[in-house]
Amino acid sequence: MKKIMIAAMVLFLLVGCSSMKTETKKKTDPKDELNTFVTNYNKATETLEESTKIKIEKLSKDNFKELVKQNDDSGYRQVLDEGKSDDTTAGYEVTCLYDEDKNIIGYQSYGVGKLTESEEEGTVAFSDKGIVLGQVIATALDLDHAKVGDHFIKMMNEKELINDDSFEEKSYKISIHTDAKVGGVVYKFIKTK
Repeated sequence: MKKIMIAAMVLFLLVGCSSMKTETKKKTDPKDELNTFVTNYNKATETLEESTKIKIEKLSKDNFKELVKQNDDSGYRQVLDEGKSDDTTAGYEVTCLYDEDKNIIGYQSYGVGKLTESEEEGTVAFSDKGIVLGQVIATALDLDHAKVGDHFIKMMNEKELINDDSFEEKSYKISIHTDAKVGGVVYKFIKTK
């Protein structure tokens, strides 16, 4: 009887552990997670383009760059889209961020404004795409894009040349950095769990 109880406990532990491994693997598979993000991002571009009239390119796996080591050795990054110059934007980028084990830890975007003759000396108008990219990523991650927009507006009202803000929304820490000297805005969405 004692052997049966021990065998049952071992079997129970093995079944429990194997199902935990499977569940963990499903939750952390970077390819599946990135595919879901791309699908949601592309849907969000359509929705936000209708409301903002700003064209944001959809992500295409054909344009994804290889994973490269971060300069500070804190993990890897993968450029998902690099945008070129248009009316208000000198350039922009959407990036997927990975830890050292190549698990996705978040997403980042930046946009840099285009210098025009009418700009106030020492500042550049912010990139429309740079501003909207944060809302697109927030929507793709099922976060409140209006809250992201509100934080950006609050920062603009402070009229600082360089400004930083961060807050938490669901399971992400969202950081926003603006630099009026180049019309730049950086959004960073890092998982907290």
